Amino acid sequence: MSPQTPRMPHDLGAERVVLFAVIADPAQTDELIEILPSAEDFYSARHGELWRAVRTLRSRNRDVDLVTLRGELDETGRLQAAGGDEELLAITEALPALHAVRKHAEHVRELARMRRLIEQAQRLAAIGMRGGCTLEELCDLAELTLGSAVAEMLPREPVSFREVVSAEFAKIQRQAAEPPRLQGWSYGLRKLDEITEGAHRGELVLIAGRPGSGKSALAEGVVTAIAAARVGGFVSSLEMNAGQWARRALAGESGVPASRLRSAQLEPRDWPKLTRAAERLWTLPVWIDDSPKLTARRLRSIVVRLKRKQPELGLVVVDYLGLMEHVQLDRHDLQVADTSRALKQLAREENVCVVALVQLNRDPEKRPNKRPNLGDLRDSGALEQDADTVLAVYRDVMYNPTTDTPDDAEILVLKQREGATGIVRCKFDAKITRFDDFEADVPEVQVSLPIGAE
Repeated sequence: MSPQTPRMPHDLGAERVVLFAVIADPAQTDELIEILPSAEDFYSARHGELWRAVRTLRSRNRDVDLVTLRGELDETGRLQAAGGDEELLAITEALPALHAVRKHAEHVRELARMRRLIEQAQRLAAIGMRGGCTLEELCDLAELTLGSAVAEMLPREPVSFREVVSAEFAKIQRQAAEPPRLQGWSYGLRKLDEITEGAHRGELVLIAGRPGSGKSALAEGVVTAIAAARVGGFVSSLEMNAGQWARRALAGESGVPASRLRSAQLEPRDWPKLTRAAERLWTLPVWIDDSPKLTARRLRSIVVRLKRKQPELGLVVVDYLGLMEHVQLDRHDLQVADTSRALKQLAREENVCVVALVQLNRDPEKRPNKRPNLGDLRDSGALEQDADTVLAVYRDVMYNPTTDTPDDAEILVLKQREGATGIVRCKFDAKITRFDDFEADVPEVQVSLPIGAE
């Protein structure tokens, strides 16, 4: 007789104690939800349904008791999936020592984390048993799945504020003793660097704009400027193939109009400029992936593997977020929020700067002042919350085709977690899809403006 498959670690008694506690002492509910944020933290599917109803009630600021809990389950058609009245009765018979409920909740959470780790290991074992992958690929997958799972489950030890303050004070002293210099990596626009101090590791930067405003062109300039400082850049291009990215980079670098590159109708004077541009771009540590499908998980996998081989990697660009595939959730804004958080986590955990391109909604077109503001970010307020810096591209010629200054453009710094907001005035050459600084006689950057105000 073959041995029985061992069951996953669980404790139904502890789960019932937690569920009883929210009914017997509603004051503990929010604290317990913080410990157990997901219905999947419960081994019992019935208990998971009950917990999902508890969270729904609290999201509506309603107290949890037998009546409201049963009503919520019945209204959503999940009463039988939760075990019906029989399971509700069983919970009330748990009779826990309510002062020890937190320990029971932490025990349930620990068992849930153990199950997830075991499941990851089982999936890895199944992939290895099926074959079809190399040892290197299996090791990469093991490092990605098990390494991130373990890091997430093991809590970090708190750091003494004394140590943090001392380290930051020493850093400030060192910087003050040195000649003034940019603290981050140059965006490639002098005035933008002045207001932002450049791009930084661990940050999520959004570049927003309406279609055709020049978001990709700005991102291309950022990639080449940062790569020129020998910082590796990775581009996930969901909108253009790798050849289109390269062609636009050649146009911007050489000054040869993109239309002539596309048609290959070049003039003799174009070739020296194009050759010099190609020679410079060849030396840049930039990698590009133009696969049409991308999830946050796959992006993380690519970045982890590439960074292992190319330690200088410091910049990750996603063009653009709206074309990424999201986890299946009830609402699109929640899907975008999940991806937004994943990009922020990628920036922090892999110590890279993540630049994601995003669309603006049509609201600016309805206002007399067409300049966008943070509320114009399409799909989710989580984008505004997660981003460290939000840049928006504004070109007046898009709304005023007869303008006398069609090359004028503005980069609006809509948010900086550690800096000022403001407007950076620059020029945009549509023929070569390139942003550049104005000459020195143009007024300096204006900061702390009421951006988007009419």
